Amino acid sequence: MINKLKVFTLIAAFLSGCSNDEAPSLSDVEQGIKESWAECKYKEKPQVEITDMERTNGINHGETYEMFISYKIKLNNDFKMLVDGVSCPIYLGDSLVRIAAAQGIFDMKEGSIINIDTSFNMVKSENGWIQEE
Repeated sequence: MINKLKVFTLIAAFLSGCSNDEAPSLSDVEQGIKESWAECKYKEKPQVEITDMERTNGINHGETYEMFISYKIKLNNDFKMLVDGVSCPIYLGDSLVRIAAAQGIFDMKEGSIINIDTSFNMVKSENGWIQEE
């Protein structure tokens, strides 16, 4: 009985270790997210900081993998300056407006935090996991 338990435990450990290789990791999208928000700057000072990024779930759909992540955006300036095209490209400012409106936040000041929950559809390429376009 003990030998069967050891074998089962070893098989379970092996399979759980293998499943991690079959799913994208947070690092597969983290740099891209940070780089896209880095475009929000005024006089070379970053206007947003990305913090507390974590992978929260994932679903294997066969040829694609849906990865769920959450992170926070900390504002380094008042919201109006970020969304008026002065310090963020218009498309990022529009994104901030939609996100904030969905969360019922309309008057954000410097230091405010916006919580982001999103997902990415990933495909495995010859060079690792990439975001599906």
